[in-house]
Amino acid sequence: MLAIFRKLTIAAAVAGLAVAGFAQEKKKEWKDRTEYELYEAMTKATDPNARLAALDKWSKDYPTSDFATDRLSVYLGTYQQLQRPKDVFATAKEILKADPLNLGALSAMAVAVYQIVPPEPQYLADAETSITTILGNLDKLYAADKKPQQITPEQWEKGKGEMNTFAQRTMGWVLMQKKDNPKAEEAFTKSLTLEPNNAQVSAWLGTVMIAQRGEKISPALFHFARAGHFEGQGAVEPAARKSYQDYFNRVYKQFHGSEKGADEVIAAAKASAMPPAGFKIESQKEIIEREAANEEEFKKSNPMMFLWRNMQKELTGENGQNYFDSGMKDALLPGGVEGVKQFRGKLVSATPETNPKTLVVSIGGGDAGDATLNLDEPLRGKMEPGGEIGFEGVAKSFTKDPFMVTFEVERAKVTGWAGVGGGPGPKKTPPAGKKPAGVKKK
Repeated sequence: MLAIFRKLTIAAAVAGLAVAGFAQEKKKEWKDRTEYELYEAMTKATDPNARLAALDKWSKDYPTSDFATDRLSVYLGTYQQLQRPKDVFATAKEILKADPLNLGALSAMAVAVYQIVPPEPQYLADAETSITTILGNLDKLYAADKKPQQITPEQWEKGKGEMNTFAQRTMGWVLMQKKDNPKAEEAFTKSLTLEPNNAQVSAWLGTVMIAQRGEKISPALFHFARAGHFEGQGAVEPAARKSYQDYFNRVYKQFHGSEKGADEVIAAAKASAMPPAGFKIESQKEIIEREAANEEEFKKSNPMMFLWRNMQKELTGENGQNYFDSGMKDALLPGGVEGVKQFRGKLVSATPETNPKTLVVSIGGGDAGDATLNLDEPLRGKMEPGGEIGFEGVAKSFTKDPFMVTFEVERAKVTGWAGVGGGPGPKKTPPAGKKPAGVKKK
């Protein structure tokens, strides 16, 4: 956080916290020459430690000085230079007792809170109060009559905008430390609208969103992708960028179930600080539920194809042979499984072409066949490929690659044959003793 602190020079600049001296007001008077000399010694001290010693001497010898309030402002600036954040808080609170809208004191606490490591509740609470005051009183704090003489009106107005941005960012950070993730999310979102190229804020926003789990995980991953892949002004340093990339890749795969779609998320995150309308990364659970719903709908609309594809999935899996041997081999299929009475598919080839005794059929819809029908008797005539053939047969063997199931089929159980030059011939009585259908249901 020190890197952030060093960049926040606006907090000191707009507050006019000059530590080299201050003008005397008419109603304020030195108690004596010695007090003035102590003040003068303080103004000549260029080293902050020496200045602090001079301030302490002055405060000890003249605790009720007419310039006690001005002296506190110098103390504040000196503690800021020395990076003593707890003393900054204590001094700022003293100033605010007399001047609740003192911009220098309010902004000093907002800066100093980053320096207290690890964060401590009392300082987080004080910082939240100061930032709330800043955000609620920007117009008053930056009124024209509050402008220091050495700052132009344009600089003063610009400082107002920068203070607003800084305050929103810091409010989010304070709330994040307090584990108030919903409010931190709100503050960081406002901050990104003011400075969309601040990749560190994107990472913080992702952090407080993913902590809320549920529907927040999807946009949180978007913001981590932004933090890890945004380059240019506002990008985080390379080492941090790499860590955010690794985090996104790991959590995306865990959440989504694969790396599929990650490139699209990264591309969108690089192009915009906020997710596009309708943005959503499906979780593994959602994918499974969607596919199950689609599968159930497909099963209802085309039970034959559902059965065939399920058989193909099982047969081409690691336990395909066991699946075939225990549930399909020598079984009459489809045999009413899932209510399916016949397999139907496109005729790919017939051997021989006329009066064939072997047919190759494509059931799954591809150009190549996936079922071979060895007939007990030849069909009559010749039929051009492409026509639909229906059948029921006894499964005898299969191959995984290319996928093919071989059936023994009675000629009488073939439908759709439209051979030219002959008919299907007489029906035969099916032989007794055939094994009943036994395809495992999924």
